[in-house]
Amino acid sequence: MAFERPEPQDMPDRLNALLEATYAAYFIGGQTSLLDAADPEDLRSEAVYLARLIASLVPESAEALGFLALLCFCQARHPAQTAPNGDFIPLLEQQTGLWDSGLMKEGYTLLAGASEMRQPRPFQLEASIHAAHCYRAFTGVVPWPEIASLYDTLADQHPTIGSLVGRAVAHANLDPVRGLKLLDDIDPDLVRNYQSWWLARGYVLEMLGQPDLASLCLERGLGLTTDPGLRRYLTTRLAKIRSSSSPERRYL
Repeated sequence: MAFERPEPQDMPDRLNALLEATYAAYFIGGQTSLLDAADPEDLRSEAVYLARLIASLVPESAEALGFLALLCFCQARHPAQTAPNGDFIPLLEQQTGLWDSGLMKEGYTLLAGASEMRQPRPFQLEASIHAAHCYRAFTGVVPWPEIASLYDTLADQHPTIGSLVGRAVAHANLDPVRGLKLLDDIDPDLVRNYQSWWLARGYVLEMLGQPDLASLCLERGLGLTTDPGLRRYLTTRLAKIRSSSSPERRYL
């Protein structure tokens, strides 16, 4: 049976499903605990290859270009995401000198091309958020107002649990109280076993000077984490938070 190109009216849904699957493959490639014999580097590289192939096949699709830009920004930062011993390094603690400038430049070029088509969709917004984070490599500053605004648009148009948590964290870096409220406004049934929500809440509570509550959230997040590098990072982070809390406060 031969493959057939979808009808024009079916293309957006078909393309989005393909991009979602490719993004999932890239994400799995970053989670060694989700893999058996597969090499995570190979899986990430294959996802980027597929993103390039898709963009070349549908150059008229701004979303395909935006998706490839997104993976370029993600892959550019990959060398700085883990320490030599394999421990996880969060985005804001990464050494920007290790980021791949060539991939970042490619990402910016692709994103500019997608923007000229005026077909805004979720992957382009996500790519814009990652592009903003990459500004730190050139300016030394994270443009939180821009990132928060982009997340507001993404959460309005595509209110996934990930976009809602990301918006809360972005706003927390401008106003921790507002960030905490945005986290607590998310449906509890959605976040009960969502690791990123617990880690984000712990991060914001720590910003608000509440180490005891922060440590409880990180403990919950640690319990939902299987990646060895991230577990070691969270264990170290928990020890630091607990050491900063006095015995009197710790057992209240």
